[in-house]
Amino acid sequence: MDARRDKETDAISTANAGEAPMSRALRLIAIVGLEVGLLMRLLPLLAAPTAPLQTCDGRAYYLMAVSWASGRGFHLDDPYLRSVCSHLGIGPSHHYAPALPMIEGTFVSIFGDSPFALAAPLLLLSWGAVAVAWWTTRDLYGSGAALLVAAALSLEWTGFFFGTWLGYSENLVVIALTLTVWAVLKGLRDDRFMLLAGLAAGLGYLSKAGVGWFFLLAGFGGLAWRVLFRGWRVLGNRWYWAAIALFAVPFLAWAYRNVSLFWDGTPTGLLEAWQTSGPTARLVAAAIAQPVELAIGLAGKLPMLLVFLALPFVPLAPALRRALRNWRDEQALGLWMTVGLIFLLGWFFAAAFWVSERTSLLWADPIRYVAPAQVPLLWLIVRERQAFNTRAWALSLVILGLLLVAMPLLLAPGRLFDQW
Repeated sequence: MDARRDKETDAISTANAGEAPMSRALRLIAIVGLEVGLLMRLLPLLAAPTAPLQTCDGRAYYLMAVSWASGRGFHLDDPYLRSVCSHLGIGPSHHYAPALPMIEGTFVSIFGDSPFALAAPLLLLSWGAVAVAWWTTRDLYGSGAALLVAAALSLEWTGFFFGTWLGYSENLVVIALTLTVWAVLKGLRDDRFMLLAGLAAGLGYLSKAGVGWFFLLAGFGGLAWRVLFRGWRVLGNRWYWAAIALFAVPFLAWAYRNVSLFWDGTPTGLLEAWQTSGPTARLVAAAIAQPVELAIGLAGKLPMLLVFLALPFVPLAPALRRALRNWRDEQALGLWMTVGLIFLLGWFFAAAFWVSERTSLLWADPIRYVAPAQVPLLWLIVRERQAFNTRAWALSLVILGLLLVAMPLLLAPGRLFDQW
């Protein structure tokens, strides 16, 4: 009886504080899930701190970091990397964004070229993605929601597998995206937060080549969203223009670097040279030139992307349905637009790459392209000020945990080079 009364008291006090009530059982489950996820992100790097060097992306990012730390810019000069990653060339990189190499390069400058300088920043970014999700969610929706979102993100398998164990930039992407969307939502009440949104979007643009297009398109989509709810006077808001200027600095700096290094002097060459990734630009152009093949790729990749993105949220479908019914709400529409844009771009890139690479349509690697959509999806779920369903959330966390274990085994990390 006393335990039941304590449980009801906890729920009532949480509700009175403006937060959705959460049972003690769910709080315990979320804490366990959070701890398991954080531990899983730590153990592989402890056991094999040089594992990222066995993948194209992980090895390339670190080589760029060592090159940058030595003052030679973002160069790739490893013949072995070129032999196993056919899309790369020797010399200045025109495929990988610079943010992760700069972070890793800072560690190289301090600790030297060592396994610690490779593993430490990857772990910090991995745990940092979870911490940023917890902090931003707590600020927007309360401590209970923050715990659930952090637990879900810590168990999310692409951030663990690609972003941590294999040394990709996925966790940095999540950090930048989360901070950008958080700042935009805060900007609904205080325009000054748009400055932070511009800074975070600039970081996001430099975090991963393909993600740069998300932040470019999101800028136009976000502006249309604000005009829809606030009218054309938004175009005269000085904070919005300041945010655009802050984003433009890294965008123009990286574009200038690429043009100065890779432009062949022709108009067509300029169209490719300024982009974050020349190989990606060529693959996309080849896919667009083959519309039938691109349509096959789009149709073939869609079921796999939908299933893996949606599967952990199936138990939480009632909350998502409520969020969908409220799509006219300014904040809800912004979150749904973010989910949609991430998914559409990830789907398109997955299909475009398939046209040239002809990997299996069921190959699960492209899931990482759409995985960042889980943050705004989780926010759509927790923003509904109703009691958190213990059984639904527990089942969702269990599904995330099962994927965390199963997917790295299915993808056979020792054979990732074969995909290239």
